[in-house]
Amino acid sequence: MWHPLEAIPAGFARWIAFIVLMALSAWLARKSNGSLKTYAAPKGLCSFESAGDEAGARPILDSWTDKGVYSQALDSLWIRAFFLVVYTTGLALAVLMAADVLYDWLSLLYLLGVLVAWAQWGAAILGIVGNVCLAMILYDAPVDPWADTARWCAVRRTTLVVVGWAFVALGVIAWLAC
Repeated sequence: MWHPLEAIPAGFARWIAFIVLMALSAWLARKSNGSLKTYAAPKGLCSFESAGDEAGARPILDSWTDKGVYSQALDSLWIRAFFLVVYTTGLALAVLMAADVLYDWLSLLYLLGVLVAWAQWGAAILGIVGNVCLAMILYDAPVDPWADTARWCAVRRTTLVVVGWAFVALGVIAWLAC
């Protein structure tokens, strides 16, 4: 099994690519949440994404209107879409680096790592679908089906990302044990 990020030469080049991707994702994450943190949305877009229904989303939307940042929410969703792609690509690269370390232990772990790396892009797709759902709410669509779908996507996306970081942690432990 093969992953496109394996085209980046192992070693120094992968580390540089990983550092650049993580730095860019940190900047995009900071930019995407901007001024959207309010009393009803203490985590900005993450609060909106986890609302799940009208009762949870309406106070957030009202707080953004009161603060005058409602229109910025849509811009933040676009930035967040770029963040999701950059972040999950960086995480997929870290997973592949961990898979390289784990290959010495068991080649099956390497194949699992490639699958987990692919799953990170699946996480990005789930995040973007969730963003589309949130955008529909911002465009005054009925809240309930979109908010529920956004939360559903967020839970699965987060699960895939946690699996990715767990695999990276396993690779770090294996590297330290050598």
